[in-house]
Amino acid sequence: MKKILILIVYVFFVLTSAVYGQELPTKLDDPTGLVVEQKHYEDGSAYFILRFNISENVVSLTNNNSCMVLYQVDYMSSGNWKSESIDADVYLPTSALISSEELIETIFDPANNFLIGDINTSDLSFRVRLVCSSWTDDGETKDIFSAFSNVVSFGTVSADTMPSGQEDFYRNASSWAVEELNKAVEYGFITDKIKEDMKAPITREEFCEVVVGLYEKLTGTTATYDSNPFNDTTNQEILKAYELGIVKGIGEGKFAPNNLITRQEISVMLSRVVKVCNMEADFSTSGVGKFKDEEEIAPWAIDAVRFMFNKGIVKGIGDGSIDPKGNTTREEAVLLVVRTFEKYMNGSK
Repeated sequence: MKKILILIVYVFFVLTSAVYGQELPTKLDDPTGLVVEQKHYEDGSAYFILRFNISENVVSLTNNNSCMVLYQVDYMSSGNWKSESIDADVYLPTSALISSEELIETIFDPANNFLIGDINTSDLSFRVRLVCSSWTDDGETKDIFSAFSNVVSFGTVSADTMPSGQEDFYRNASSWAVEELNKAVEYGFITDKIKEDMKAPITREEFCEVVVGLYEKLTGTTATYDSNPFNDTTNQEILKAYELGIVKGIGEGKFAPNNLITRQEISVMLSRVVKVCNMEADFSTSGVGKFKDEEEIAPWAIDAVRFMFNKGIVKGIGDGSIDPKGNTTREEAVLLVVRTFEKYMNGSK
């Protein structure tokens, strides 16, 4: 298994400590439920967060050291899977599956992996597979491969490639987001302000309009307001959100409607919607570990961030961090609203 040893030094260390002569399973369960999120650094370069599920059987293999289980990220750009290329033995990103959890999260970052090389990050497809590896008595490795997971294609859905009529509801969306964006259309969460470019970062004003729609959908009532405490906006949806206690200003009578909203602000607003709509909801966060960048979370946001993470609505970014001050695209924000609605639409706690 020389290809894996070249890629990650840590994997080399783990593999060389494996037990010689272990009997391998005859079949390895496939990874399932692959989802992919695209993120951007401040310089605009893209990286990807992949999440997938492994079975209890695979977890047990890692726990009892029956064999070393690894996962391989296969990717396709311009029509060719890397696993099918002549240099796949060296350049297929591979990592040890050391987690005992059934949900695996990993980062695919072309900029920080010199082995991947240049790829078109606007036209990518992903899939993952598992490898069960063990040393034989004669010093060779023996591998059992699972089948590949589902494929997630990552490109832009333009008006000329969308289903007929769908371009009337939103434009410039990522292909991975289409399924949930279509739900957002059905629920009424895509507003006129955001529909022309779903990949653009979302502002405080724009998210207010979406989140008031979430409140109205959850309660079946129309939000109202009595007065305007702000001197930099007259947007009625912002005033409704303020009246409901979902948002506050930034001081000195200002709301800053055009400021980009942060992930921690989104968490706070969504948690407040849940509180307003469902006072019986379970807001406990027991079992949520400390985030790697927890010191960056504002004190007024920490409980909300933990709550939304605990409910599986807001995700981490792959290394134990939550990126509280990071901004969010319109499509990402809408998807968080969809998940919140579907979580609490029937009064779930």
